[in-house]
Amino acid sequence: MRVLNKRWVLVGFGVMALALAVGLGIGLMVPFPELSLPERDVHASVTIMQSIRGEHTFHVIFTNNTRVFLMLTLGILTAGLLSLAEMLLIGYFIGLLAQISHQQGTPLVVMLAALLPHGIPELTAFATVGALGVHLGFRVYKAARGQSVDWWREASTYGKVVVAAYVLLVLAALIEAYFSPSLVAHLLRLKAASP
Repeated sequence: MRVLNKRWVLVGFGVMALALAVGLGIGLMVPFPELSLPERDVHASVTIMQSIRGEHTFHVIFTNNTRVFLMLTLGILTAGLLSLAEMLLIGYFIGLLAQISHQQGTPLVVMLAALLPHGIPELTAFATVGALGVHLGFRVYKAARGQSVDWWREASTYGKVVVAAYVLLVLAALIEAYFSPSLVAHLLRLKAASP
């Protein structure tokens, strides 16, 4: 008997993606007061992006991602409800960041370069762990209806998936700390040089 039901894992992944999309939509639609934003200086932005690369930045990003990841992992025990709330918040903050970037006149390509290279593996890791919560809810329901479940094997499989997702999260943190700032700084330099 297979431990993971692929259909329920995909349903869980879809639920997490939907929560992220709803949060993103809210973050984009709720107005952020433009008056509270400082004036944007392209040259200062390039300098900041170049200076945030490195080991300290990686440590800060990795610590934050680990906290979020642990919260999502705890969400497994709540049948994905805690993970769902966390994905809504993540989506909201991404939407808010996109809204602020747009208000500041940041070109879309720069914003995407700042978010996508590390965001895709990071959000995939988060959604995968959240999907396990939905899957566990399915397993508990099946057990309540009389289907036997090997809980030790289930826990072992979940542990392997969580470890794989965490490795993906480490990769995302490396990309965010070392690659994304260089890419954004390069794109900002190109924008500053263009008439």
